[in-house]
Amino acid sequence: ILSIKFKFKIVFDVRSIWNINPDQKQKFIHYFFGLVDEVLLLLVNGCVYLSDSIKEYYKLNVSNIVLTNSSNRFFCDYNKSKPSFAYIGSLLENEGIDDTIKAFNKYVFDGGSCNLHIYGSGYFSNVLKELASKNPRIIFHGKFDPKYKTKIYSRHSHIINFRKNTDLSNKVFPIKSIEAVLHSKFLIASSVKGIFNSIPIDLHDNCVFLSNIEELSYKLTHIENNFDLNKYNHNAF
Repeated sequence: ILSIKFKFKIVFDVRSIWNINPDQKQKFIHYFFGLVDEVLLLLVNGCVYLSDSIKEYYKLNVSNIVLTNSSNRFFCDYNKSKPSFAYIGSLLENEGIDDTIKAFNKYVFDGGSCNLHIYGSGYFSNVLKELASKNPRIIFHGKFDPKYKTKIYSRHSHIINFRKNTDLSNKVFPIKSIEAVLHSKFLIASSVKGIFNSIPIDLHDNCVFLSNIEELSYKLTHIENNFDLNKYNHNAF
């Protein structure tokens, strides 16, 4: 309204696509914000997109630039004799945490002895806690203050971001994946384009991209059985 009244130019930051794969329990909210985005995009003079895929989705005939997610870089040392796995972020259906828990349940059933720590909150938390209810190695920490995020990263060796293979996951770059590798942590992720393309090629050695629950469960066992602390910290650095 102000831009129209005072004839300011509008540059709009397009970070996601609300109408693709809306979470079922937040469908109204997603469609509402999707409608708001559609109206605003009719008025803009330029757009800043989070990814090439989002730019391609909207196809706006205005000035465009793509600026992908990023994060400060830290070296978080790790000093435990065996791996520690974690998910850090919102507890939403699209994040695939339910599949992560299913894989971790299988890993523990097959003899795995490491823990999975889950940080964050969200409407999907009750479903996740039910899935993990018989596995004492899955620990929920609840909502956290973002200013302590670096301290949280330092407690764990591997970060899991096993997003579901949806249109949204293949178009939008999640901040948590790039944040993990820039905190010198090894990333275990699904092979969706949104994650794979968000990680700079020179950091791909610090990642493993998997396609299904069985692969994830096997990889967790492989990591525990072959963990070498000195080699881990050298590679992370």
